[in-house]
Amino acid sequence: MERIIEIDSIKPTVIICFMETEINIGFFQSMLQAFLFGILGTFLALIAFLLFDLITPKLSLQEQLTNGNVAVGIVVSSLIIGAFYLASVAVH
Repeated sequence: MERIIEIDSIKPTVIICFMETEINIGFFQSMLQAFLFGILGTFLALIAFLLFDLITPKLSLQEQLTNGNVAVGIVVSSLIIGAFYLASVAVH
């Protein structure tokens, strides 16, 4: 008996394989962008922390945080969240 292969059944398979390859390339590109913008966000958070430390020379952030000063902790955490927000805005 001869096997008859229908062309219509082959085409969707080829298209699906091509689309999966395209999705994989986009996935790796997105992962690379997320990694790079994560590094950018971390760098911006570090810069924000250092600038805040320079602006307030009489306030020792490390000392206040180890003493449990909640107000300083909230300000520092909002600076870090703001820096990461700026990095997320840069993505779009």
